[in-house]
Amino acid sequence: MLVLIAATALTAATGSAQLVNVESIKKVDVPKGTLVNTATISPDGTYVVISDVAHAGLATFDFATKKTAVISTKASGFGVRITPDSREVIYREYSTDADHLRWATLKSKDVQTKKEQTLVARTRDLNGVTLQGARVNIVEGKRTLSKNLRGTASAGAEVAVSIVNGQLCVSQNGKMRIISPQGTRDASYLWPELSPDGRHICYYHSDTGTYVCDLNGGNVKALGYLHAAKWLDNNTVVGMRDYDNGYVITKSAVVAKNVSTLREQTLTPSSIVATYPDASAKKISFVTPKGELYLINLK
Repeated sequence: MLVLIAATALTAATGSAQLVNVESIKKVDVPKGTLVNTATISPDGTYVVISDVAHAGLATFDFATKKTAVISTKASGFGVRITPDSREVIYREYSTDADHLRWATLKSKDVQTKKEQTLVARTRDLNGVTLQGARVNIVEGKRTLSKNLRGTASAGAEVAVSIVNGQLCVSQNGKMRIISPQGTRDASYLWPELSPDGRHICYYHSDTGTYVCDLNGGNVKALGYLHAAKWLDNNTVVGMRDYDNGYVITKSAVVAKNVSTLREQTLTPSSIVATYPDASAKKISFVTPKGELYLINLK
């Protein structure tokens, strides 16, 4: 019944001008007692990496078997990445020292072999992580390094996007530069995401909204009020349009937007408070403030 209600509301909301063809919206039955805080979907759409509100760490949840597998008991759900072949999960483990300073360690784990690698040892300056195939491009402080997870170099230039001291930065072949299209004064840039083809960046600027630009900070297009946007493909991003009462999110929808035409489509009904979407080719995951996990199945 939930799927039918969601589909009816969706059709009414979007009409005929559809950017994304939605087949269904389904609530996922996660293990009893799990309150999902973050969810990152694998590119092949077979599993999702989740963090739990009540428990530290990360786990995979397989949609077919309904089983979970622990990735790390210390990891954060922030900034999780999954390689395009869905083999490796890249994640951060955080720790606090005796002086109450917070440190991050960047790791990867092969979901098939369970092999774990440390990509960046304990640091206080992990500013950006960008995936290009099996290559991880990392910005630590103002230093950029690139690591191949399985020893095979990926084709093309090494590109990483990062936020350093509030500024939007691009690293190409190890050299980092500030691009900050809306200016550098009192800047606060968030949620930088490199497009799948490596040619554009989607990002959020302070309270002025979400934008797309090229790697030089040019050809800027304003996408409006859209938070935590992720690329669905090279032409489309999905993000959340959320509203709060100063304490909690009271209303939120997942919205798809074409970065060239600026056409948009609301993908979720008003009956669901849909937050923090993540996209694969055939599925979009999102969570609710109640700790629920949903999937938007695409045609």
